[in-house]
Amino acid sequence: MPTMSDSLPPRYFRVPAEMAVRELGDQIGYGRVMQLASQIWDTKRPGGAHAVGPCLAGVVPCPHPESGRDANGHCDWCCGAGWVTKRVLEAMEGSTENDTLRFALTEVLDELEKEVGATADRGLRARIEAWRKLIP
Repeated sequence: MPTMSDSLPPRYFRVPAEMAVRELGDQIGYGRVMQLASQIWDTKRPGGAHAVGPCLAGVVPCPHPESGRDANGHCDWCCGAGWVTKRVLEAMEGSTENDTLRFALTEVLDELEKEVGATADRGLRARIEAWRKLIP
C-alpha cells in the first residue's frame, strides 16, 4: 500500500534519521509525529515548542488585520503561522463589525451628552452612563 511519503523524491531523505522519521510517519501518521515532537520539545524547553494545529483543509489564510497586531506588528490572530480556522476568521470579521458598532455608539452618546449639557437632569445623565456601560 503506497504511503504519503512515497510521493516524495528519494533525494528528500538524505540521512538515516530522516528515513526513521519517514518510517515512523508512515506507521503512526505524520500529524502524530509532529504532535509528539512538539510535546517532547515543550518538556525540554517549556513554552519554546511550535504548536501543531489542524490540517490545511480546515484552515484559511489569515488576513493579518491591523487591529489584530501587537506593538511589534505581529499578528495576534495567527501568531505568524499565516493560517486561521474558519471559525477564527468569522470571529475576526465579527470583531471588526463590533469595533465599528462600538465606535458609532460611543459617538452617539458623546453627541447626546453635548446636547444635554450640564443642565440635564440626573435621571437622563444616569441613563447615558448606563448605556455607556452596555458598550462592550
